[in-house]
Amino acid sequence: MQRNSYDRYSKYSYYRNNINSINNEIESLGVDSLAVNYSYSSPYYKQKNKKQISITILIFLIIILLAVAVFLIERKEKKTYFYFLQANEFVNYKDATNLASEIQARQGAGYIYYDGTYHVLISYYSTKEEAESVLENVKSEYSNASVFDISASTFRENTNYTDEENKEIKNMILTNEGLIERTYTQVLSYDKNEISINILQTNTKNILDEYEKKFENFKNKLKNNKKYAIFLKKTTKIHENYKNLYEYTKNEFQPYQLKYELASIVNYHVSFLSCL
Repeated sequence: MQRNSYDRYSKYSYYRNNINSINNEIESLGVDSLAVNYSYSSPYYKQKNKKQISITILIFLIIILLAVAVFLIERKEKKTYFYFLQANEFVNYKDATNLASEIQARQGAGYIYYDGTYHVLISYYSTKEEAESVLENVKSEYSNASVFDISASTFRENTNYTDEENKEIKNMILTNEGLIERTYTQVLSYDKNEISINILQTNTKNILDEYEKKFENFKNKLKNNKKYAIFLKKTTKIHENYKNLYEYTKNEFQPYQLKYELASIVNYHVSFLSCL
């Protein structure tokens, strides 16, 4: 019995001493006993406040870094690529025209694309793989032949234009890119004798009609706006190319003429995109 009482008092003394020592430590931090002192001037509050401020600053910096990363990703320029087989390239225009004439005599496009150098193009292809698939055969005649790609920025919203104006430009771009693909398919099919001249004529007329509808709508909505003059100039040139394609199918023509007009359409379309 005495032993148990002693044990109880011993345990009580032990816990009491522990609580006293804890209170002493807390008091040294500016805290009254086990009740926390939330005085703004207390060391405890200052230490806690510094920690919270550090965490807040860190979170703020992380948010800023994430925002910058998202901005840079969105601003990263996206490209549209158009692929050609190139026979050769020259610094001298006369050399380029001589080779272009030779290529046209062999029913290639013979189109000259200039970007500081004169690139003599044989034919357009909708994908790089298609161009590469015939490259080796072309190299047997033109040892310097290669796949040449022309790139342009894809459509992006321009803050200088209204939402309606941006919409019209985007629709024009999408229309022409779809028609370029269809025109390429028709020219290639005719070149491979897969379709007759009558089918080619009908299909190129449908393509021309579709472009003319979009072109007239585009022209009527934007013709009075000076900042769109350059766009109208490019679309007018493209319209002429589509008309030439159709006119060729109504008369005797050389296959290279279709390829030439298609290459020209691609060139003006790239120029259109570069004006954005």
